[in-house]
This record gives sequence, structure tokens and C-alpha cells, in this order.
Amino acid sequence: MPAPIATAISQALCSVVRAQLPGALRELLQALELALGEQSLQAFSNRDAEACNELRRVCRTHGRQAIEQVVARLCQYLPLGQGPQVKSEDNSSQWSLVDDAEVDDLLEAKRLVRSLRETLGPLEWRACSCLDRLTGLSPREGENPLSLEFLLRQLQDSLQLRQQAALARLVFQNSVQRVLSVALMGYLQALVQVFHQQHVEPLQQGPSQQQPPRQTAVPQRQAAQARPYQAFHELRQAQSQAASGLLPGAAGQVGPAPVETLVRGEPGLPLSAGFAGVQRPPAGEHWAASQWLHELELQGCRISPQQREDALLVGELFDALEQEERLAAGLKPALRSLLPTVLQAALLDPAAFADPAHPLRSTLDKVLRLADACDPPNRALEARLQGVIDTLNASYQGDVQVFSAQAQALDELLALQQRAYRNSAERVMQAHRGRDTLEGARRQVDDAMYGLHGGRAAQVLLDWLAAGWKELLVHELIRNGDDSVGWRGDLALTSLLNRWLQRSEDLSALNQDDVERAYEVEHLLDILRRRMETFLVGQYQYLTVLASLRRQLLGEEPIEFVTVAPLISAPPLVLDSTEQRWRERRDALQAGDWLRDAQGQPLQLIWCNPAMDHYVLVDSQGREAGNLTGDQLLTALSRGSLLISDAEAPGEGLIQNTLQDIVGRLYHEITHARSHDELTGLLNRRSFEVAVAQCLAGPLPHSFLLAHLDQFILLNQHAGPVGGDACLRQLAGRLPQLLPADASLSRFGGVDFAVALPGHDESQALALAERLRREVEEQGFVWEGHRHGLSLSIGVVEASSRHDVANVIGDLQSASNSAKQAGRNRVHCYREDQDGEHNGLLAIAARVDDIVEREELSLRLQQIAPVAEDSDELPHYE
Repeated sequence: MPAPIATAISQALCSVVRAQLPGALRELLQALELALGEQSLQAFSNRDAEACNELRRVCRTHGRQAIEQVVARLCQYLPLGQGPQVKSEDNSSQWSLVDDAEVDDLLEAKRLVRSLRETLGPLEWRACSCLDRLTGLSPREGENPLSLEFLLRQLQDSLQLRQQAALARLVFQNSVQRVLSVALMGYLQALVQVFHQQHVEPLQQGPSQQQPPRQTAVPQRQAAQARPYQAFHELRQAQSQAASGLLPGAAGQVGPAPVETLVRGEPGLPLSAGFAGVQRPPAGEHWAASQWLHELELQGCRISPQQREDALLVGELFDALEQEERLAAGLKPALRSLLPTVLQAALLDPAAFADPAHPLRSTLDKVLRLADACDPPNRALEARLQGVIDTLNASYQGDVQVFSAQAQALDELLALQQRAYRNSAERVMQAHRGRDTLEGARRQVDDAMYGLHGGRAAQVLLDWLAAGWKELLVHELIRNGDDSVGWRGDLALTSLLNRWLQRSEDLSALNQDDVERAYEVEHLLDILRRRMETFLVGQYQYLTVLASLRRQLLGEEPIEFVTVAPLISAPPLVLDSTEQRWRERRDALQAGDWLRDAQGQPLQLIWCNPAMDHYVLVDSQGREAGNLTGDQLLTALSRGSLLISDAEAPGEGLIQNTLQDIVGRLYHEITHARSHDELTGLLNRRSFEVAVAQCLAGPLPHSFLLAHLDQFILLNQHAGPVGGDACLRQLAGRLPQLLPADASLSRFGGVDFAVALPGHDESQALALAERLRREVEEQGFVWEGHRHGLSLSIGVVEASSRHDVANVIGDLQSASNSAKQAGRNRVHCYREDQDGEHNGLLAIAARVDDIVEREELSLRLQQIAPVAEDSDELPHYE
């Protein structure tokens, strides 16, 4: 137990904590509530909105209590100078767990601390170091009560962030970086002032003490792009330590260390000289990154573990680029030839990938942007880009300025490429603008015609419109607008013609004006003919309609009238709150806004015309990628096949996306290894315990099975360990076919398999267990031409009255032991009055019986052939 610091200093520090810290935390919670509210309105799904609202409710109802809890915890540990020890996220035992929440909390706190130290690092180091001098301790940064990590860990626990969704945690992280980097400045300054007044100086730098923050090689504005690279090394370190069982190194050290530190004490040939001495592969052949490392080691170069990981990352990057369909096929060999150059630069400078502004990373990003696949291929661009790549490969000898020297040439090519893409997008927009203009004019003409005849029109008038007069009206409207003399004159001619046709239907009602009109028919028809001759040069189909129109106007032919349906727009849909929210987001879109498809590819809304219900998308090369109606766009947004993006992120590209994919795969491998059995691929025991807990939390009755493979020692000694492994893998592949889709099957132990059956009562579970026992017994196991009998002793537990995972596990083991004790190859359902009383005795009896059985079998087999050691020594079996 460490000795407490002086009372006066302790009280002064606690006074600062109580006076300064609550204000900063209240400011954070207020900003967090606002950010969560905005994110809830912009959420892509109801689940995301509910996640934001849940954390917002926690901040609103428990925020004050959380702040008081954090302050009380700091004041509790300040006199001691050290808080409770936390488990490092790299501890190998942690990686055997299924629940990632605690590890995620630690990683999240460390990431936030790194961002806050951009502004608060010197003050934090001075305060923590002064406290260490007073106590004589050297705690890790997560255990020092004045450290930022300790503060953030307490805040995470108080707000119960471990139970919040990923989106809500992300909003929390952004709010912390934005608010606390400024709000905690006064708090830390007040702490440092207390130490200054008490004449307490910080400790000198020591190997085990907290180091003041170094100026990172990655500027703050590029921190987001650097995270995948840092996460890659964090996960690789955790993966290797979990596999080897080694203890982690110093807590808090994240990201690559300088090469000089990694190879210190290991003299060898410089990397640049090693690359120069390597005999290059034949033309047209390319080595993998591992082969280059092997050749460098043959040259006498010493490769550190950090450098080996960087080489692995470079190799995975180039392998992914070779499979990338968006890259021009003709340039892929040239891009592959860049591997040794990029590998050398990355080994010499760890920031080559971490810093997007590094000359290597910047140049490679530009090269990949220029290598876009297009149809047909741009041979001129490919030839110029090939020349740039050849220059880089020939000139690079360890000086990164070689990459900078090609910046101007690449920028010129990018400018030409982007101008071509913009022109292509402009042509798409102009084409759809003309289409909408034409369609809009036609709709306006249709509306005007319907306004003239009111839904009852002469068939000859409709024929005249179809013969070309409607297109003439549309042309006049588009060219001169609806205020022009030509449009109004043509519309007046059409109105007069329609009125004469309407009045000519009833000859008995003709008056004096109608008699005089007969003399004007020829004049009107002559005007119509001349207008059509001017508009439809060389076409005379309209003359037939004009002659019929003349005869009907003069009364020589009867006029036929038809009913014309009006153009009725679709009625507005009645939407629920979720659909209405998506409609509002769609209506807020404007031409020029960026979206992303389900694969993350950027798409630009190049044409947006709500009046015509017309939306057009183009890809990054300006090619048309979507011609949608409003309802189609609404459906795509609501289903997530299109995502609204703030803008085209200039820092994102193939390298960034590939790094994120590599990190995602690596994290998936680690989490899969932590939750699954290595031999069978089934869930492990810890995963089964999680499944049990989830079932117990539900309202329905649930049942569980524990199946023991009987007398496996006999099979193991006859077929050998390889045959035993094959039997377990075959059984693991067979059992899921006999189980319901919602069942959770796991390898509980060496030869024990556990099953969680959600929604199954005792009778259903017993029937299923009997089916499993019968199927396994009938099929057996065939190995090297010999059939081996298999049987299962299955224990069944119905969990309607149990609310504790440990009780369920204990009852399952007791029921399985009872099945074995009763003669094996049977199903036994747990009974409290029977199994509970004799649980311990049955377990001891079953164990003694197994020991006796193994001794008897061993003596019998020794008489036939030499046998392997006792099966308990085998790695996979009990």
C-alpha cells in the first residue's frame, strides 16, 4: 500500500478537481447531447437513431451523477497517487474472451488520449510527474489519477459507454476531441499551479516514467488517415502476443517506433546497400515482400520485427492492388514493379504509410488515381504514367525527394484527367437537362391543349396535333418561351381552330358570324400550311390531315369528337415518420452533392430536377451511374444502397481503403480466434456462456444440451491423434445439420459439445437430444477403412427457472455425468431432487470410473501393440 501524500497538497489538488473539472465535463455533456441530437436526425436507420437517443437520455438523466462519480473517484485515489490497476489491452488472456467491450474501452481511451495530447500533453506530463515525485511511485499512465487516460476511463464507466452502440461511441469520441482539448486546459493549469506553489518539481526523464509527448510525424489534420496504419500494428502486436503468450510491453506505446530504436544493438548492412546488392528477379517476374526480406537478410541486413510488419503491410497492399478491378489492366505490371521501391522507402521511414502527406504516400496516391480503368483504355496516359514509374524505380536510392521531383508531372496529368472527367459529367448533365426541358415543354403544351378543348376534342384536331403541330408548339415554347409573340400567336391559331370545330358540330345553330367564318377558313388553313412548311421542311404527311380539316370546317364531312383524359399527377403518398424523414433528406439534396454506393464508391448527383421527378448520378470519372425517379432514390437511401456523403474526401483513395480493409480482416481474424475453437471451428466455451446469458435474458423458456463423446480414449489409441482430430472435426460438421437454425453449437471441452436452444422447452429438447444420440450412433466414424462406433451421453437442462450462467453450466455437467454414470449412450434430463443432491458424488464416481477404464484399456492394448501415452496428455482431449 503506497504512503499517502501530504495532507495540504492532497486537499489543494482535490479542491482543484472539485472546482475545475465539473465545468469542463458539463461542457462536454452539453456538446455531446447536441451532437447526438443532430446525428439522430441524420441517422441512416432507426437503429442508429435509437442508439443516439439512448446515449442522449443517459447524458440527460445521469450526467450530473456521472460527473460527481468521476470527481469522487479522482479525489479517492489522489492521496495515494495511484488508481486501481487496469489490464492492458495486449494481455494475452484478454484475447481469449468473446466480449470485446473492455478491450475496446482501453483502445478507445488510448486513441482519445493521443488526440488530446496534441494540446494538453505538456501540462498532463508535468502534473503526473510531480505527483509521481511526491508518492515515489511510477504508475502506468492509465493508473495515475491525474492522467488523461485515467480521467477518460472513469468517464467511460460512469456513462456506461460499454453498453452503447458503435455510432453513439463514435459521437462521444468526436465530442471529446473537440471539447476537452480546450475545456481541460484550465483544469490542468490549476493542478500544475498547485505543485508550483508547493515547490514540487517533476521527475527527470526515466525509462519507466511517463515521457513528455513527442511531436508526431503525422499532422493532426491527417490523423484520421493514419489510424488504419496504427491499428494494423496494434492488432498485429496483440495477435502475436496472444499466440506466443508473451507479456505486453510498455502500456500506451502505440504505432511504429523509429527504425534506429528497433535495430539498436543489431549492427548490419544498411538497407540501402542491401537493396543495391540484391540480384533482381528476371524481367517480367516479381518477388513478394517476404522474398525481398529473405534476400536482404542474405545480404547481411538486420530486419527488426517492426520493419517486418511494415513489409507485410506493403506486400498485402500490392496484392490487393493487383486484384483491384478499378485499376487499368495495362498498368498493373508497372504498379507491381514499384513494390521494391515502396518497400525500401517504408522500411527506412515508418511514417511512409502513416502520413498521407509523406512524399511516398502522396506520390503513390496520385499514381493510383491516374491508373483508373477506363473503356477504351487511355494509351497515351498509360505511356506517360509508365515513364514516371520507371523514373521512380531507377532514381530512388533512399532519398524521398525523388518522389517529390515527380509531383509536378503527376499534378499535370491529374489536372488533365480531372478536366476530362468534369467534361464527361457536364455532357451527361446537359443531355438530361435537354431531355427534361423537352419533356417539360411537352407537358405544358398538353396542359394548354386540354385547357382549350376541356376534355372533349375533335378527332381531326388531335390528328393535326400529332401530324406535327404539337412539335411546332413545343419548339416555339423552348426556343422563345411562353411570353413570345410566336408562341402566343400559334396558341391563338389553335384556339380559333378548336372553337370553329366545336361550333361547326351543330349546323342548325350557325349564326351570321359562322356564315362569315366560312369565308375565312381558307385563310386560316393557308396560315397553318405555311407554318408547317416552314417547320417541317420536305415533309408533306400533314397535308392529308389539313384536307380533312378543311372539309369538316366547311361542313362537307361530319366532325367526330372524342373524350380526352386529363393529365392527373399521382396523389401524394401518406408516409410514416421514418419514410417522411428519408423523403426530407432526399428533398434536401441538390445538384453537386456527393453520395456513396454500397461498395463505398463516390457518386455525384449531377442533375436534380424534383419538378420532373428526375435524378441523375455520375461516378468519379463522370460516367452516368444512375438515372432515377424520386421514389427510386428514396428507396435506395432508405435501404442503404446509397449513402449521403458530406463531400468527396480528398484524402481517401485506394491505399486508404485497402489499409482499412486489411485492418478489418485482421480484426475479424482476431475476434474469430477469440470466440471459436481452433480445431473444429465451432464456438468455444466462452461463446457458449454468452449464448446462455442471452437466452436467460429472454422471456421464453430455453433449453441447453451437453453431449459427451463416450470412450473417446479407445478411438484415440486405435486411430491415433490424427484420427481423433478427424473424428472431432467430422462430428462438428455433422451436428449443425441436425440442429435448428437458431441453435448455438460450441465445443465446450475436449470431447464435450454444448448446444443452446432458444425457445425450446424440455420436451422439445429431449426429443432433439435423442435424435442426435441416435444419428451419431448409426453413422459412427470411418477412418482408414475401419468403422469405429460412436455414442453420446447427453445432459439436458430446461432453464425456465434459472437466471445464472454458472448454475446452468453446473446443471449441464451434472446431467451429462448422470447420463455417463447410468451406462452411457443415453439422454438424461436434469432433476433438482436427484442430480442436485448427488452432483459431487456423481462427478467423483464418473472420474474414478474413467480412470479405471483407461487403466484396463491400456493393459489390454499393450498386449496387442504399443500404444501412445495416456490420452490426458493430448492437447485436444480430456
